Amino acid sequence: MTASYALVTGANQGIGFEIARGLGKIGFTPILGCRNLERAKESAKQLEEESNIHSEIMQLDVTNDASITAAAKTVEELVMKKGGSFDLLVNNAGIASTSLESFRDNFNAIMNTNVTSVAIMMDTFVPLLQKSTHALGGQIINVTSTRGSLTMTAEGKLPPTRSAPYSVSKAAENLLTLDYSIKYKGSVRINACCPGHCGTQLNGYAGLKTPAEGARVVLQVAVDPEAGTGGYYRLEGTEKYTRAPW
Repeated sequence: MTASYALVTGANQGIGFEIARGLGKIGFTPILGCRNLERAKESAKQLEEESNIHSEIMQLDVTNDASITAAAKTVEELVMKKGGSFDLLVNNAGIASTSLESFRDNFNAIMNTNVTSVAIMMDTFVPLLQKSTHALGGQIINVTSTRGSLTMTAEGKLPPTRSAPYSVSKAAENLLTLDYSIKYKGSVRINACCPGHCGTQLNGYAGLKTPAEGARVVLQVAVDPEAGTGGYYRLEGTEKYTRAPW
């Protein structure tokens, strides 16, 4: 059977790690894309010991174009060497704040990581995903947040944001997902998923859900042909994902 590879960015901890674990359980071979290669090795060892999941690792800084280009080459060479298929990119890496003192610098850094880097990742990996032999074809899932929902914000269904740059970046990521899903319709399936309020390093572990619970929506969309393309999904109070308001 042809190995099915899935690259997850920011996979050494939190939701990204649990997405990688879940993908390994449902038939994918996860590729852990991490800025720190030593942490990637530790996470791969943990997946092997705890869940008997084999994973590949690579150094990947999504804010560095050369790193992204090198990662794409590594994935292409891996697939050719192993005779597998590169089928899924999960853009999970993201930040909510920085240690930068300037508001402008902080805002720009968040937008660069959460939006610009997602666009460049998609541009770089779409050609590889277009070669997918998976039954559902190649696909991209962008991990986003309802903090970026214009609909819910306008309807007063969200509490005041703690980070305007983060919320704005997620609104932009949502539109980016829609735009690219239209651009590559019929070629690569592209959706957005909100894991919900999970306790991770991003929010000081203050979330109401575990990272594993948050990862479930990504795992469901990854294997469900009903998800189609250009969707925004969440998993709150139901057994199956539902559409979230843009």
